Amino acid sequence: EAKRHGAPFGKRCDPVGEGVGRALALFEAADALGRGYEFALRTSTAIWSEAADLTVDATAHRLAEEFGIESATEAIASSGWRARAEENRSELLMMGLWGVPCFRAGDRIAWGQDRIAQTRSWTPSAT
Repeated sequence: EAKRHGAPFGKRCDPVGEGVGRALALFEAADALGRGYEFALRTSTAIWSEAADLTVDATAHRLAEEFGIESATEAIASSGWRARAEENRSELLMMGLWGVPCFRAGDRIAWGQDRIAQTRSWTPSAT
């Protein structure tokens, strides 16, 4: 799919575990600055084509700096992202889904590659 869409992919570092938490914490900080969508795209590229390891402080600080996040350390230490993550997890479970790559657009629920076309219309929620 990456090749078909011209998206960089290959050198990767799966963020499972601590890396996911750090990515979500930094996303919340970027989203508060109105740059959540950009941050998600940039971080995805960093993880899936540059093998960026978000468990490494230098990587997290570099990405935070790119988006004007004042303190990566404070953003990572915050727990504000956990409420949104739990809300999303609960919604997925209520729909009978369980994780990535699940996607809902209106009444349409998708899992897998079929969600790629929908991402262009995504906008961050106000929550």
